[in-house]
Amino acid sequence: MKCYLPQQILAGGVFALYSLLCRHAKVGLIPNDTSTNEVMQHEEESAFRGKVESRARRAIKNHRSSHYLMLFTALFGACMIIGDGVITPSISVLSASSGLQRSLSEIKYSSSPDAQGAISDALKKYVPVPSACVITVCIFILQHYGSHKIGFMFAPIVTIWLLFIGGVGVYNIFHWNPEIFSALSPVYMYRFGRNINKDRWKSMGSILLCIAGSETMFTDLGHFSKRSIKRTFVCLIYPVLILCYAGQAAFISKHWNGPENFNHLSESIP
Repeated sequence: MKCYLPQQILAGGVFALYSLLCRHAKVGLIPNDTSTNEVMQHEEESAFRGKVESRARRAIKNHRSSHYLMLFTALFGACMIIGDGVITPSISVLSASSGLQRSLSEIKYSSSPDAQGAISDALKKYVPVPSACVITVCIFILQHYGSHKIGFMFAPIVTIWLLFIGGVGVYNIFHWNPEIFSALSPVYMYRFGRNINKDRWKSMGSILLCIAGSETMFTDLGHFSKRSIKRTFVCLIYPVLILCYAGQAAFISKHWNGPENFNHLSESIP
């Protein structure tokens, strides 16, 4: 579980870019800090001395509609970042608590099938969402302790989790389908994109998960150095994720007819 405070920093970054753009174009619809206007004007004159004012800059200054467009874009971008900061941890924690609910449902609590079914239904109804809410609230309560203490608490948990899913992936690869490693070849992606159609285009929506992961690593730069993130990703996270997803793919290749809401990771654990 990661620290989600950088989402707020990114939202502020959108307004910082908006403010910078307004200062350079000498426009704006919201109150601005004028304390640095002299510095900005000096830098601007130094940068643009001897150059003709750009056409885009003149268009922004002369058209009032462009002022509203820039403000709307800044507000829209900040809202999307904040929305991502709210939705991402909620979905992640809910997915984990749903896996816990499935594990508890498989435990035999009674010899009576009706009683066992009632217990499973109760667990499905009352376990995932309340437990996810409690975990999410606790995570956000811990934010004010800072990255150092949160990292000290969660680093061992995350490391054990990564090694665990990597080990499960290795087991599934060799147990179900060792040939799944051939799927790492970029040739399959080329063939997939060469004959693109509506169904294939929809399935590419899963790539958004990769974008979300990259965005998370970018926000982590506010807490860690570039070198530490590169080494951790190359030496640990990337190989573990390859093994984990390859193991799930090997498991899926032998279990096509899974039930509805089939969680491949939890179901593939031996």
